[in-house]
This record gives sequence, structure tokens and C-alpha cells, in this order.
Amino acid sequence: MHWPHALTDRCLELLLPRMSALRVIDIEIYEHDSLYVQINKLDLHIVAHHCPLLSELNLKAFRVSEPTLQRLCLRCPRLEVVTMNNNCSDECVKVMVLNQRRLRSLTICSPAGKCEWLATLPASVQRLTLHHWREREPGYIKHVAQCPNLRELDLSFSTIQFTSHLKLVLTGCVQLQRLVLAGTYWYRSNSRLATLLEAAPASLRELDISDVTSVTAEDLAAGLASCTRLERLSAAGLVLPPEGCLPVTGLPALRHLNLRRAEALTDTTLRRLPALLPGLYTLNINFCRLVSEEGLRCVRELPQLRALHLAGVPCVSSGVLDCLGEQPLAELELGCSETFPKQVGAEAVQSLVLRCAKLRRLTLYDRLSRVRAVVHALAGQLARERTVTLVLYPGFPSRLPRTDGPLRLTDTASLRPPRV
Repeated sequence: MHWPHALTDRCLELLLPRMSALRVIDIEIYEHDSLYVQINKLDLHIVAHHCPLLSELNLKAFRVSEPTLQRLCLRCPRLEVVTMNNNCSDECVKVMVLNQRRLRSLTICSPAGKCEWLATLPASVQRLTLHHWREREPGYIKHVAQCPNLRELDLSFSTIQFTSHLKLVLTGCVQLQRLVLAGTYWYRSNSRLATLLEAAPASLRELDISDVTSVTAEDLAAGLASCTRLERLSAAGLVLPPEGCLPVTGLPALRHLNLRRAEALTDTTLRRLPALLPGLYTLNINFCRLVSEEGLRCVRELPQLRALHLAGVPCVSSGVLDCLGEQPLAELELGCSETFPKQVGAEAVQSLVLRCAKLRRLTLYDRLSRVRAVVHALAGQLARERTVTLVLYPGFPSRLPRTDGPLRLTDTASLRPPRV
């Protein structure tokens, strides 16, 4: 539900008594600041009174205080997944972590104070998310090492002052599988990502270093060399040539690579990927504008490639689509009306879909007129045993003719990430 659109305390009083078995409440706040400050938040007491079986709760749309959270914890003892308010105080978070000893996932954006509550996290925590967190003395983040079941640690857009504290966490959390450092800023110039990743456990499978600028190619390559079992790497916004940031021995276990908006990605990168990443399954090079048609043809050398993202890549042509039709792709993303060449007509897209027999999802960011031509070209052409989903700009499916059978239309607004 999107708050504050007609959602009030009165609505909750009418709805929640009729949902005695409700397990999840996820109300997204409206992001426009001028509206955000004008509308009162919802009463948390209503939730505490009517939802005793609640296991997952997003608190961003509610008024919170220490007494209200105490009552919530008392009335909803099964809470396991909690998203706190932005800029919440240390005292409020401490109430939650001390009273919900079954807590499995905790998410906080811009936490206030020193985060002393990190020393009281229950051992049950498997996922900890601290967006826009600023490390302060005396380094309470090191207490996270006492969470033996931690699987995911997300420190997106945070300021890390002492790499040594975070290194203790990686050393202690031997079951860690996902580490997100997207947009982080290393406060001290002598902090090296390689030193940090060398402490990562062998269980690490996913690493996100998108928009991290305070690293060198040598440092990044040395750090990734320690992550021998890494399966998913996100380096969106990378300003360095990607081929120089990978270990010379490559990453044989890597299956998914996100290089969206990588400024220095060129044909040289695409030529070297088959040798460095032979098992690559997904490649995202959206808005990488320096690659040429010749470079895109190199993806044919990736035998395991099943998903390719080319939105905002200006060199996509009918020849490239013809080449991609020979690949066993299951997912393909094309378009962005500002860059998708006009000479790539509906016939080229139709030919690609019909030739690529394993294609199941095609995302097409394009003008409505050309999307309509693609829909008309594919209607009735797909085999009965195939199902192809065409993902479009929000609102487009309702403005297109209805399609029955193998061709299905949806938009990006209806695609939500899976619940953790």
C-alpha cells in the first residue's frame, strides 16, 4: 500500500479487525517532501491491538516512540522482519532488538546516534541493513561479529571510518553470503578494499560495490582474487576499466555481473570477458555508451549467457539483434527511446523473438508507436508451448491491444523484487 493516499487511522481501524491472521504490513511512505511533512503518520497502537500474528512490519508510515514500541513487542511476539523509521533514535531501536529475540531481519535508514544497540543484537539476526550509516567512535559495528547466523550485511551509502572494525565483522560472521557496500565512502585514505575482502568468509557469494570510487584497479583486483566462490558481482557506475579490476586468473564461479553505467567499459572489456568469466549467466551493461557493434558480437563467446541487458546502449542495430538471435537467451533488455536507433524496426525485434526459442522475457523501453508495432508483429506468431512476457514502460499495456495466449504484456511497475 502506498501511504498517504487515503490511508488513515480510521481505515486501519476498519481493516485490521477483519484480518486477524495478518502476517505482513508493508506501507510505503510517499517520497515527496512537501507532502511528507503535511500528513500525520499512522497510529501504531492499532496494529499492536489487532495483529497478534504479525511477523513482518514496515514502520516508516507509523508514529513510533519507546512506549508504542514496547506495547508492539508485547502484543506481537512473532515479529521477525522489521524496517524502522528513518533517523530513528538509538533508544527506539534498542527497544526492538531487546524485546524481539526472534528478530531475523532489521533495516534502518540514516540511523541516529552511535548505534550502541548493535552490541545487543540477538543471535537470530540473519540480515542487517544500515543505509546512510556514519561510523562513529567507539566502533559499535564490530559487535555484529557476535551474530553467528548473519547471512546479509548491507551498508549502502555509508561512511566507513575504520576498516579494521568491519574486518572483524567479516572474520566473525562465517556464514555471510551477501555484502553490500554500494556508494560507501572510505573516510581514511589508507583503507584498502583488498584488505577488507581478504577477511571475507569462504561463504561469500554476492558482493555489491556499485558507485564506490575510492579504490584502484589493483586494489579491487586483489580483493576479488580472495573471493574465489563469488557468484554475483555488482559494480554499477565503475569509473575504471572493468577488465583491469578483475583478477588475472578470472572468477570462474561468477554467474551474474552488473556493470550498468560503467564509464570505461569498451570493446576491450567484452573481448576479455569470455576468458575471465567463462561461466557468466547474466550480463548487465545498460547505458555503457562506449561499446560498438563489433564489441557486442563478442557475447557469442560466452557459452552460458542467458540474460543480457542492453538498455541505453546506442550501438544496438538490426545486425546485433540478428546476432543475438543465435544465442540461447532467456531474458533480454533493450531500448530507452533516447538512444534506441530508429532503424531498428519491429521486424528485427520480431525476428529476434522467433529465432531465440528460449527467450521468456523481453524488456523493451521504447516509444508506444514502435512497441505497438512489435505487439502486432508477434501476435499469433508464437508457438503454443511458448510464453513470452513483454515488459514495457508503466501504463503502456493498458494502451495496447489485448493479447491472449503465448504473448503477455506487463510493465516495470508491476515487477517487484522477491520478498526476503
